[in-house]
Amino acid sequence: MRRWALGAISLFVAGIIGCLTPSPRVDTPANTPPASQNVAPAVASGAQARPKGNGLKLLTPESGEMQKISGAPPQFPEELRHAGSIYIVSAKICVSNAGVVDSVSILAGHQPALATNVVNAVKDWRFTPLTVNGGAAVPFCYLASFEFKAV
Repeated sequence: MRRWALGAISLFVAGIIGCLTPSPRVDTPANTPPASQNVAPAVASGAQARPKGNGLKLLTPESGEMQKISGAPPQFPEELRHAGSIYIVSAKICVSNAGVVDSVSILAGHQPALATNVVNAVKDWRFTPLTVNGGAAVPFCYLASFEFKAV
């Protein structure tokens, strides 16, 4: 009987001590903020920004465009405007945490004049800084496609 009483008291005291010591926080779906609060709005397909190792976010093209606040589109060179011609230039646009374009990389496009015009125009664009975790601004990149049509 004494062993049982001592064991019960030990468990009781251990239970009280366990209640007084806070358990470490474990992020579960119930206490983790939704991703939509951490990144620019995702597109209907469900694609979201994905964190990179250096804090850089890769946004969907639509989300990247939503962050843009100013900037003129690239010019279509007169010498390429032949009726029915369509040109597409794809670029990767990377933006600093201050909303300034850090880099523009041409991924596809066969006309050097168009690629140059895209880079020159995009360098002057400005974006709303992307904020995460309560307001910390982070750099981001997104892919953009520029279509030039001659009518």
